Amino acid sequence: GYRELAQCPLGSYDGTIRPGGMTALFDATVDLVGSMAAYGKDLQDSDYTANGIAVVITDGMNNHSKHTAQGVRDIVAKAKQQESLESVLTILIGVNVKDPTVSSSLTKFQQDAGIDQYVETKDASPQTLAKIAGFISKSVSSQSSSLGSSGASQPLAF
Repeated sequence: GYRELAQCPLGSYDGTIRPGGMTALFDATVDLVGSMAAYGKDLQDSDYTANGIAVVITDGMNNHSKHTAQGVRDIVAKAKQQESLESVLTILIGVNVKDPTVSSSLTKFQQDAGIDQYVETKDASPQTLAKIAGFISKSVSSQSSSLGSSGASQPLAF
């Protein structure tokens, strides 16, 4: 579930990161959207209205998840159905995608999971990463601006 950064003691994450080339992309996306919806419910219970934006950034395709792309689609639908968030926008960003297999896998994930937008970059240069940061900032601002409109913002051009 969602916890504010200040409520995340460093010691509670010991041993949780196991690098080795495996990407639990579906699991991470399910956790992200589920946490966002739970936090939206907390805000709603405190009489706040909020939109949600989930930005998933990866340099690889899923190869280590318990969940499926359909599980991602289901949690996004549930987040929208619960109405704890006025709207939910999902964006997948593939960074340093040079392999056509990775590109087609991420495109398929976007389609199968019902992710609103997929953006792909060919490198992870400082310029590209700055462009991604600017894109995310504009997307967050756009989603924030749509609060009260009962709909998500429109996807932006990368």
